[in-house]
Amino acid sequence: MKNLKVIEPNEGVLESSGPYHEIAVQVREILGCEYALVATLENDSIRVQAIVGEGTASSDLAVNLTSRLRDWGPIVVDDSSLVAVPVFPSQTAIGVLVSYSSKDGNFTGDDLQRLMSFSQVAGHLLENARGTGTTRTQFSTEELMHFSRLITIGELSSCFAHEVTNPLMLIRGHLQFLEDSVTEDHPLRMNFEVIDRASKRIEEMAKRMLDFSRKRVPRTEKTDFAEVISDAIRFVQPYSRTQYIDVRVHLEPDLPLVSLDRCQMVQALVNL
Repeated sequence: MKNLKVIEPNEGVLESSGPYHEIAVQVREILGCEYALVATLENDSIRVQAIVGEGTASSDLAVNLTSRLRDWGPIVVDDSSLVAVPVFPSQTAIGVLVSYSSKDGNFTGDDLQRLMSFSQVAGHLLENARGTGTTRTQFSTEELMHFSRLITIGELSSCFAHEVTNPLMLIRGHLQFLEDSVTEDHPLRMNFEVIDRASKRIEEMAKRMLDFSRKRVPRTEKTDFAEVISDAIRFVQPYSRTQYIDVRVHLEPDLPLVSLDRCQMVQALVNL
């Protein structure tokens, strides 16, 4: 397919505020790219609305990047240095998100998937920016931007849970070596126990984060709902503490076990 026609960018493409700029900032944060831009589609043409990135971003650079697209995507081009995803709030594409890195092979299929996930939120944001969306009375732009950050957090939590496993195993291994090297009555053993408990807690949290982010077939089992609530609170506790929120739970004693999918119920409570 031939390259799409790029229309002269609107005024304000380099401004550091506004909904288009905020969407571009989110794209850059999600993929960690050098430049990210947002463009809207007009018939078979593209009009750049915002570009953000390292160094000096210009209208000429925005036009240059969009002119490399052969279609609206989703697509990875230029030796995996450019990735583009269309925005479909309904049946018709209204925009495109573009990420660029000067390093070849920078983007992967996972990056494309992450950008496609964010495009669902970006669709509502673009509709609001254009003043044509039916969701305008349902969500504010600030709320939708918060949703997009939640998507990013979800992706990062899964990556973190994977990455933390190896150094954690290294810590546990060295700790075991130290424990075997000192006598039973050595005063340092008390510190070893503290480190061991803390490392086990990190390991448990990493496993819970993986379970929380992993797509899985529903599995129903008899469950103590008090434990489900406790698990959900552990997820949100770091956030609530930074916001000075005190969470208190009051449960009736001797509640019966409930048949449910524990992981999905924890996720539902965390979403609330």
